[in-house]
Amino acid sequence: MIDATPQTQDQINHLAEIDWSTARLSATMPGSRPNRLPVVHNRQQALAVAFSDDLIAEAFWAKVDRSGGSFSWWPWKGATPDGYGHHSLKFTGGYRLALNAHKFAYEMVNGPCQAPALDHLCRNRSCCNPRHLDPVTQQINTLRGVSPAAANAQKTHCKKGHPLEGENVILVQTKAKLPSRKCRTCTNATYAAYRARRALEKEAGR
Repeated sequence: MIDATPQTQDQINHLAEIDWSTARLSATMPGSRPNRLPVVHNRQQALAVAFSDDLIAEAFWAKVDRSGGSFSWWPWKGATPDGYGHHSLKFTGGYRLALNAHKFAYEMVNGPCQAPALDHLCRNRSCCNPRHLDPVTQQINTLRGVSPAAANAQKTHCKKGHPLEGENVILVQTKAKLPSRKCRTCTNATYAAYRARRALEKEAGR
């Protein structure tokens, strides 16, 4: 979990205790919210408004299920087409701001996130609990997941039981430019078998 400062912990606990059932959800309905929000011309301006508007915050948190308490999953109740929560705001003039729900939740509590990725430590993509989000590099985020690269990083031994550590490790890069490991013992055995096979083929060809 995130090693949050006491101030951040207080903010999160406060959010968990608030009863958002009376939030002004009508503010997000067509014809209501767009007419009230100002005209913006780019994402930076739109985000500045989003982070400073209390009504936007109320409408956002009303779409987050915090019924389990401050340490539980806070699943997004809106759209999750790829497993992650998606939220959008339409401004006067037609500009639409698309947001990742979990990132918006994290930044409302902790301020701007400069890290390339936010890792869901709880492994629930729809979760918006800032306690469960860890700012990391894209590489670390990938390796913590369930991709082939992540599975390779978590191995302690190769398929034949050789330890993947110390001098027995050969570091390589995948096609996605991610670090990977190969067993030196198995690699040397493969090359030795290839050389022996080639020698027999040459001998047979004489």
